[in-house]
Parts: sequence; C-alpha cells; structure tokens
Amino acid sequence: STYDVIAKSYDSMVGWDESVMGMWLLRKWLIQPNSKGEVLEVATGTGRNLALYPENQCTSLTLTDSSRPMLEQAVSSIKQKECTIPIAVAIKTTAENLEESVNGKKFDTVVDTFGLCSFENPLKALQQMQKCCKPDGKILLLEHGRSISWSMINNVLDDKAEYHASKWGCVWNRDIMKLINESGLQIESVHNYHFGTTYLIVAKPNKIIQQQDNKKEAEND
Repeated sequence: STYDVIAKSYDSMVGWDESVMGMWLLRKWLIQPNSKGEVLEVATGTGRNLALYPENQCTSLTLTDSSRPMLEQAVSSIKQKECTIPIAVAIKTTAENLEESVNGKKFDTVVDTFGLCSFENPLKALQQMQKCCKPDGKILLLEHGRSISWSMINNVLDDKAEYHASKWGCVWNRDIMKLINESGLQIESVHNYHFGTTYLIVAKPNKIIQQQDNKKEAEND
C-alpha cells in the first residue's frame, strides 16, 4: 500500500506542513483534555500522537493501523521514549475490523486523527469505533475533508482528489459531518479550522445503537 512504501519517510514528508498549519497544537487540544483510562488509537500511523497522552489521566494505549511498516515506526524505540503511558499492544488491522481485532474489548477513549480520509469504508470505521468504546467513553476525532463554508476550496479539493489519493492514500474531499451524522455518533463539540476543512470533534458512542448491537449479539448466542 501507499503507506507501506512511505512509512520510513512519512514524518519528514509531513512534518513541515503540519508545523506550519499548527496540527501539533490541534492534536494537543484534542487529546490532552479529553483522553483518559484505557485508550484505543485508530490509524496510529507513525505515532505522531504518542507524546501527547497525559500520564495522569491515561493508563494504557492500544495502537492499531492497517500498515505494518507504519506501526513499526510508531513502536520504534525513539517514539516509545516520547510516550509517557504504557503501550499495551500494537495491532495490524483495518479500522473496519476493530471490534474483532481487539476481541470485543471496550475502551474509555477511542482516538482517530486524520484517518477517515484513508479508510476504505469510513462509515463502517466510525461504527466500529463506537463498538469499541464504553457507553460513557469518548471518541476523539481530528479530521480533514470538504470545507463547511468555502465552495471554492471544495472545487480545488475535488479537482485534485484523484492525484492526491494516488500519492498519499488520502481522499481529502470526503464530507466529514455527513459521515459523522450517518454513523449516529453523539457530538459533544465541533471546532473547525483551515477555512472549514479541518474538524476537531469530541463525541460519544450512540447508546441506542450500542444497545441494539448488544441485543443482536445476545440473540445470536
């Protein structure tokens, strides 16, 4: 896959752009005040969030990604030194198969930063995040996609979408809020940046959907 190929150079490739756009600060604003307990990180990539989890709030970190080379970068000795909480396990899996991959475990916090653009089925991925989150837990999302207010920017995103996807494995013109609403996530807060193309979202799993899923599982048993 694209990410397998660029894993070793990924941090250097995106580092400058992320610095200029203040992405590290947005990651910090999302993760530090909202993460707690046992954390599941979806689409970990090279581990750009690892240094941000507060040790006085979080007890363990489970990492997942569909690319083994990206995960290998995340669990490198350098990245692990940056992480102040224990990494319980790193699992190669797709976001669409989370529940099975973590053996049905429920987490206090589920985190995904810039993953919805790269998932084959982002709606299913969001549904899986809810399945892996405790009813009173939080789902933290930092995503980019279509602008909520600037049609001119969306025209550029649409025009360059195919090229960008082939280079980065990223579909950057997805409608983030449409996906969130269709998934049933219960939104606590949404903040937008970069002309409405970046979304910082704090949400909770839909308890009704979780109850329905639990009922179906019980019936199947």
